[in-house]
Amino acid sequence: MSLVVRDPLADLVARDALVVRQRKEWGEILSGWETLNRYAVQDPAGGTQLAIAGEVAGTWSLVLRQMLRNQRPFTIELRDSAGDVLLRVQRVWRLFGTQIEVYGPDGARLGRVKRRRFTLLNTVYDVFDAADGTVGRIVGPMFRPWTFRFEVEGRERGRIEKKWSGFGKEMFSDADTFGVSFQADLPGPARALLVAATFLVDFLHFEGK
Repeated sequence: MSLVVRDPLADLVARDALVVRQRKEWGEILSGWETLNRYAVQDPAGGTQLAIAGEVAGTWSLVLRQMLRNQRPFTIELRDSAGDVLLRVQRVWRLFGTQIEVYGPDGARLGRVKRRRFTLLNTVYDVFDAADGTVGRIVGPMFRPWTFRFEVEGRERGRIEKKWSGFGKEMFSDADTFGVSFQADLPGPARALLVAATFLVDFLHFEGK
């Protein structure tokens, strides 16, 4: 009898879509002092929480947040209901350009997502695998600033979309909600990189706006 080893990350990204919802505390909303980012990852069908994600606090985390805002370095861990790490997303501070390194449950590097410094009309992120081979690119069109298409060889294979979750919540709490969808033939590692890219998209395009 063979033992089947469960892969919780593969189980999570095997779905057609996920909702990544930023979580805000009322104390933070009322005081105006921003604490570290936290997110709930949910099933879009019933809203069931599947995982949580949050910035890992360091000695200078809150100070850097106030000084550097959305340009700050960060480490985000995505954990399942048992508390096990599914993804670790790291961004180091750079004077020019920005990128994240993405690691799986066992600490192995899955790849990276890097924003291009110079582009016309579109925002473009290049996506690389663990061997630094090109997987595809994420494109945010100028005239659709809430939609980011994941393209492989010119064909859309996934998407990150900022969702309007109601006037009161969006305008008062500044909490962002994203839908992350996958085409059926998109491999699991690429799906995991797209989920990780959602946090970078939130930081660069929507934090504090």
